[in-house]
Amino acid sequence: MLQQARLKIPPDTTIHCIASDARQICTSAPFDRILLSYSLSLMPDPLRVLQTAYDHLIQGGVLVIADFGAMARWGLLGNVISWWIGKHSVRPAGPEIRRFALRHPGTLYDVHLGYTLLARIPS
Repeated sequence: MLQQARLKIPPDTTIHCIASDARQICTSAPFDRILLSYSLSLMPDPLRVLQTAYDHLIQGGVLVIADFGAMARWGLLGNVISWWIGKHSVRPAGPEIRRFALRHPGTLYDVHLGYTLLARIPS
């Protein structure tokens, strides 16, 4: 995936791709924006990943998160979707995102009737 990403980066930018465990990013360089898109649900320690990402933001940087929500308003279909993604080792990280947002105020949005939880958390 990183090789494909590198091919798409214009040569005159400051975008860098690194391979690292998200729980302990292997660079000391700060970031102005970090995007976690449907990835926390696949990670064993989402709260640690969120804190690590937040700790690597510059002053005024932004952590943007999109992940599975609770799907509470989906009724039976939400239960089926939750079961299906759980069969594939996906565990919605919405509770961890909400807990993190209590300590680091930002903006949370439930979209698509709660299927997606979006968060924008400034440093």
